[in-house]
Amino acid sequence: MQLLELKKIKIMLLGFVLVTLARSVLANSTCDGNITRELEACARENFYLSDKNLNAEYRAVWLKLEAKDKDNLRDTHRLWIKYKITYCQKAFDEVSPGEEAGIDRWACLDRTTDVRLREMQYIDSKIDMRSFFQALTFIAQTYEQGDIGKVVKKLKDLPSAAGDRDWTSYVEANCEMTYSLLREEKDICVARQNFFKEW
Repeated sequence: MQLLELKKIKIMLLGFVLVTLARSVLANSTCDGNITRELEACARENFYLSDKNLNAEYRAVWLKLEAKDKDNLRDTHRLWIKYKITYCQKAFDEVSPGEEAGIDRWACLDRTTDVRLREMQYIDSKIDMRSFFQALTFIAQTYEQGDIGKVVKKLKDLPSAAGDRDWTSYVEANCEMTYSLLREEKDICVARQNFFKEW
């Protein structure tokens, strides 16, 4: 029964994420050609654009922080980079030596970078995660009699998020930072990170 509930939550969260991501995808090119080389080039350019936007947001946040918070941001970002490289290499390895391997790697780098960009915007403005909180509220009302805590616990305890040392190191550091800067509860932060990692 619990597996069925988790599947329902995943389906509902996927819908919210697709709507949220649709806004960010509009900023990048839609890669819809038929030639692998062109698709890979398009995916690479999308990643470069996302990376440029992330670097600009990172600098904007950096300039606003005190020295100790700058150290935390730098250390957390390094852990995220390590996670991103490992995670997207796995995406490449799963398809390699197929022709689509390069496309999958660049698409993974783009998607992962876009999620980190939204995290930096959240740290900067404290308002970019509205869709996550709307999703929590909707899922709780639909499946948990309004108990957001139950949804947070299920997201926090997702089995796919466990066992990835790079991911858990990044999430731990990021959640310490968001608590320090925003007073965000750790369980909410971990649930939010897993939400965006999965979808």
